[in-house]
Amino acid sequence: MADVPREPTPDADGPVEPQVWFQYRMGSSISKAWLDPALTSAHLKAFDDAWDVLVVREEWRTWVREHLIPPSPFLVLLIRPGIDARRLRKTKTGVSMNLPATEVHEADRSGNLISLYLDVIHAIYSKWAQVSACPPPPLLSTS
Repeated sequence: MADVPREPTPDADGPVEPQVWFQYRMGSSISKAWLDPALTSAHLKAFDDAWDVLVVREEWRTWVREHLIPPSPFLVLLIRPGIDARRLRKTKTGVSMNLPATEVHEADRSGNLISLYLDVIHAIYSKWAQVSACPPPPLLSTS
């Protein structure tokens, strides 16, 4: 059990900050499967932090309301160990992305985890737009 990653605690790693997206009552509509046992809750929280960057923008909330909530597609992100490249595919009911766990770990080490997840969210939404013939999501500007 020595290889199990340590989970952060509020005492050891500072206070836990609430997620902004709860204020808007709107999640990303992307289901996530964290299939690498080396991923920690900090890796999971970073995805919500990335969504927080987008949900505060009216154009993103509008796009989600107009193109994701009525059709309710199944959008899923699977973070997998042992794969070498991203795979983004149309499914019968939505879009799936397989993301190499190494990409997450590298982004974490370099301090770019939120940027990675922003790119992933945009890629999944863009594929859904292509599949469903709806307008593309807003540009990925974080300024």
